[in-house]
Amino acid sequence: MIERHVIDLRKPLDRIRWLKLRQQDITASDVAAILGVHPKRTAMTVYAQKLGKLGSEDSNIMRRGRWFEPAIIEALADERPDLTVYPAKIYLRDPELRIGATPDFIATDEDGRRGVIEGKIVARPEFLKHWVNGVFLSDQDDEVGNVIPFGIDIKAPLWYELQALTQAKLDEESGCEWAMVAPLAVDAYSASLHPVEVPIVESAWDFVKERVADFWDRFDAGRVPDLNPALDAKALAALYPSDDGSALDLSGDEEAAQLVAEWESLDGDLKALDRLHQPEAERIKAIKTELQAKMKNATSIRMRNFEVTWKLQHRKETAATSFRVMRKKRIGA
Repeated sequence: MIERHVIDLRKPLDRIRWLKLRQQDITASDVAAILGVHPKRTAMTVYAQKLGKLGSEDSNIMRRGRWFEPAIIEALADERPDLTVYPAKIYLRDPELRIGATPDFIATDEDGRRGVIEGKIVARPEFLKHWVNGVFLSDQDDEVGNVIPFGIDIKAPLWYELQALTQAKLDEESGCEWAMVAPLAVDAYSASLHPVEVPIVESAWDFVKERVADFWDRFDAGRVPDLNPALDAKALAALYPSDDGSALDLSGDEEAAQLVAEWESLDGDLKALDRLHQPEAERIKAIKTELQAKMKNATSIRMRNFEVTWKLQHRKETAATSFRVMRKKRIGA
């Protein structure tokens, strides 16, 4: 039985209630992360958030999306007059599956069929990068050099398709028969709407339910998800915010030894200028994340030639901050 909670996110008390409801579920926006197909979030990110150790930051992009939601409704009214669209203002959850969703819009088509629409505000460069399927046609630029696409095949990124699929399945008891993602591609001078219907594939939904069940089994057992070195630094820092003074002997861990040796080699390759924007710097960040996953709350690890520490540091700036800093030093040949 699907729970339907009436939510108006403009009201502070409703927003607090909504956040509490989401905390106990894998939401539609979490699904791609736990399946390993989201470009920025991972299963470990979701794990840390469900533990309450990592917050969901309200970024400029997220605020822009909320503010522009009425623009998507207006654009749909112009471009898709066959649809009747209105804000959903609901949170749907399946308490047995522990899955939830907050659809942006509910709509009906000319045949009276109910559907859900997930609206997205997308900067045009991101739209061209992630939404254009195959080669696109263009023979003109606008006055500031942005490519104006036309005659192109648009496909929603997989992470958004999974979000819309989850919303549609949770709204099925109310008669939902179709799902859509509606990106409004914007730049400094224009906006264009590109609605994309999302197929409701039962086998895909079965796979989602299977992976969600596995996530909650691991979560309830206290088992941290597998590491994604490129994306999990922030989640690890949230899971293990301080060191406990202990030292680990990893002299027999060949993987750790290889990671530190690579780190040492890459340090020598980095140039003094523009260090943070070089591929070597990104790889060093990933190496540190892998080592942090091995250390957890330990203060240091020792190997044959190196000692690596990950200690809590305190800084007094405008506001006092504390965070762990990883360092290495050579201790012998």
